[in-house]
Amino acid sequence: MREVSVEGNRLPQAPEHKVALNGAYTFDTDAGSLTLGATYLYRSEAYANVFTRTYNAAPSWDQVDLRAFWQPTGGKYTVSLR
Repeated sequence: MREVSVEGNRLPQAPEHKVALNGAYTFDTDAGSLTLGATYLYRSEAYANVFTRTYNAAPSWDQVDLRAFWQPTGGKYTVSLR
């Protein structure tokens, strides 16, 4: 069996870059409040194990999530969209 060095390789499932941005804003009116929110996620390439070979690579990806939350005055019900 031949030895293979993993010195300097990344840890499994540990991307070099990760970014998460989140924001929300609430509009208050006489009829109630509407909150709009958004999240952006980015993760760079990661490897499935300590052997940083191309066939072990998971590609980079990004994702956007949007949310809306309506709560009318009086609070009898709420509506949430995701």
